[in-house]
Amino acid sequence: MRGEAHGGDFRAARARWERRQWRGMLRLGPFNWHELSLGRALRVALGVAVPLVVGAMTHHLDDGAFAALGALPAGFASFEGRARTRVAAVVAASTGMAVSTFVGGVLAGSAPWLLVPVVALWGYATGLSVCLGLWLSVAILQWAVALLIAVGIPQSPSQAALRAGLVLAGGLFQGVLVAASWTVQRGAAERAALAESYRSLSAYASGLAAGSTEPPPPADFSATAVVADPNPLLSVTTRAICLNLLEQAERIRASLAALGAHTAADPPGPSGPSPYGPPRSWTSPPR
Repeated sequence: MRGEAHGGDFRAARARWERRQWRGMLRLGPFNWHELSLGRALRVALGVAVPLVVGAMTHHLDDGAFAALGALPAGFASFEGRARTRVAAVVAASTGMAVSTFVGGVLAGSAPWLLVPVVALWGYATGLSVCLGLWLSVAILQWAVALLIAVGIPQSPSQAALRAGLVLAGGLFQGVLVAASWTVQRGAAERAALAESYRSLSAYASGLAAGSTEPPPPADFSATAVVADPNPLLSVTTRAICLNLLEQAERIRASLAALGAHTAADPPGPSGPSPYGPPRSWTSPPR
């Protein structure tokens, strides 16, 4: 009887654990609304819609679809990076997708047996790209996507070259839109990142005042990456001010960390005699 009771408890506990696991897998959230970037999403949508509209108006919808096919993955890549690195991600994604479109279409039409090693090579390169950084790895990921789409449309070399050029044009159009976005609210991203960094310093200083002696987080300030890759249209004076503010934030954090460490090293209770002697008010007036 005791064994059956233990067995029933185990089965009940396991069932509860499985229910919690399924709830955790199906749970969507927490949703960070501040991460929503409506402006970038609209820019990517515009970059995809324009080639389709132009293709429909010129009665070349197939060509417009291939240009949009290059614009959509390049738009995904444009979410990574800051300013120049964002354009670099778009250019890298567009160039690689154009090459992949040409290779996949030609091989599918002339030498299908080569597709297996080529797909394996592209997949291997995509896997290795994670060590190159986030924005570059996202750009290289689009190459494999373009290759897998192209192998389903066998083409002659001339047709594949035309479609690859359309894919490249659509991707580079996204890069033009990214560069055009630099003219809107110049310096807003840099100011917002610096404000967030100083808010984190304020929160850490408030913790020290409340009695905490923990060191500051070892991560870089959110403004570090933004100021390192600022809007190219910012003036030299504005860039220098942003760099100066970031350096001051680093010095303040180091000073606060030293203050916290010194507070943690101080023994509790009243302090001993000062090594500099008693205050002047305790001594007899000079004669």
